[in-house]
Amino acid sequence: MKCFDCNTEFVLRFGDITINDYWVGPVTVSGIDYKECPVCGDRLYTLESSRKIDEAKKKKLDSLIAKLPIGDFVSIREARAILNNISRQAFHKNHRIKRGFIYAIKIDDRWFYNKKSVQQFHKTGDGRFQLESQGTQNKILYMMTNSNNDEVQKRFQKKSFKSANSALEAWTRRYSKETECFQ
Repeated sequence: MKCFDCNTEFVLRFGDITINDYWVGPVTVSGIDYKECPVCGDRLYTLESSRKIDEAKKKKLDSLIAKLPIGDFVSIREARAILNNISRQAFHKNHRIKRGFIYAIKIDDRWFYNKKSVQQFHKTGDGRFQLESQGTQNKILYMMTNSNNDEVQKRFQKKSFKSANSALEAWTRRYSKETECFQ
């Protein structure tokens, strides 16, 4: 099979991989069969490998949720109140909630929901937020704010960003466009 981007033949590989997930950060999975393009690095995973990756992401997500302070969690009654008193049945049958769009933890057969996640779900329909910061993003943000380059500082200070993440995204897009010109 050939790569869709560069039309090079894929190479069959087996080994450990690290996937950088937006919500949980880097996830390392061992013993994965995959095909990789030797030129551009695109990967194709088998069904079994995809399931291993999903299990590893779910395991890390659960461990990161468990590390959140217990005081940040609310009962289903409080979560329903935040969501404009929707019925218990509507809460449990909501497909987005079932799929993990609100962070939850089960303790002694009772579910508790992260309050910040419920509030965000109420506003946007997606209660997920980054549980582990991306190491590379932190380095870029540090470079943006502590750069000796006057041009970078002026660009950063001119813009009014809602958050550091939006500033980071804008700077990363600009940086990637500039590096594409030189390749």
